[in-house]
Amino acid sequence: NELLAPAIKYIEENLDSSAPSNEFLASLCNISCVYFRKIFTKKFSMPPSKYITMLKIQRAKGLIIGDSVSMTDISTSCGFSSIYHFSKVFKDFTGMTPTQFKRENRK
Repeated sequence: NELLAPAIKYIEENLDSSAPSNEFLASLCNISCVYFRKIFTKKFSMPPSKYITMLKIQRAKGLIIGDSVSMTDISTSCGFSSIYHFSKVFKDFTGMTPTQFKRENRK
């Protein structure tokens, strides 16, 4: 846990940015990229890139259900390069578009 702490902290504090490379995250932990990916995947049962995307989608879900913020603003604040990319990734993770998710969870 402590070995990965710098990378986890960086990920959580920078969800509004594009995903960092494994090399960068490994360098924060002062370990090799191969070892970083191995222990990260063992701890979280998924590779770093999928973990980062999952956190971004969780954040987006909260923003969608919360205040009336535009999908474009949500997309930007979750670090997606475009509303199209955000919608595609959101649907891949949840099985529904952000708009469908909003309708189903605002009832």
